Formats: sequence, C-alpha cells, structure tokens
Amino acid sequence: MIKKTGKLLILVSFLFIFSEQVLALRCGHRIVDVGANKSKVISRCGQPLYVETREKKYPLYCVDRLGDRYQQNHSIDPVCRYEIIEVWTYNFGQHKFMRELIFQKGVLTDIILLDYGE
Repeated sequence: MIKKTGKLLILVSFLFIFSEQVLALRCGHRIVDVGANKSKVISRCGQPLYVETREKKYPLYCVDRLGDRYQQNHSIDPVCRYEIIEVWTYNFGQHKFMRELIFQKGVLTDIILLDYGE
C-alpha cells in the first residue's frame, strides 16, 4: 500500500511540475506571479523575445442584433465581445522551457509552459 501511494505521489508531483499552465515564473533569483503588471515583469525578467497582440472572443457575451442572447440555432449573426490580449514570449535558452505570458488589461493572467528554447 505504501509503495502504491509513493508512486502516485511521484506521478502527481510530476504532472504538477510539468503542467502547461503555471502560476509563477522564475527569472534569475526573482519570481513573477500571476497578477503582476507589465513593468514588474520587465524589471524582473527583462524584455521578452517576442510580443504579439491577439483578440480573445467571449462567446458567452454574444448577442444578436435584437439584444437577445445568441443561441446556436439562431439565424441572425451574433455580435460578440472581444478583448485584446498581449502575449509575451520568453526564451531562457536551450536547456530551459520557453514561456508565454498572457496579459489582459496590463495584468499577467496566465503563464504557459512551451517547448525548450533555442
């Protein structure tokens, strides 16, 4: 029983460490947490390798032109709410994973683990 529990604990730890989404990023000796603003991230991690903007669609907020909530069987095209998000990519070298940082309204909302850097 103890051996099975130990193996399960190791597996869960492994999955937690290597999950695609993380809550904090280590930049040298400093840590950046979800909720930080852009200037804090730049001061701790430096300039990102790549910055892009994307539109994030919120389908739950789609409404038809009559003001009713949009439903899939509706024949009227929906008008959806979009939000511009900013995506920063950091490359920490070929022996470390790259990270994508997602900012909404200037605040870090997600840190996504990518493949190894170059």
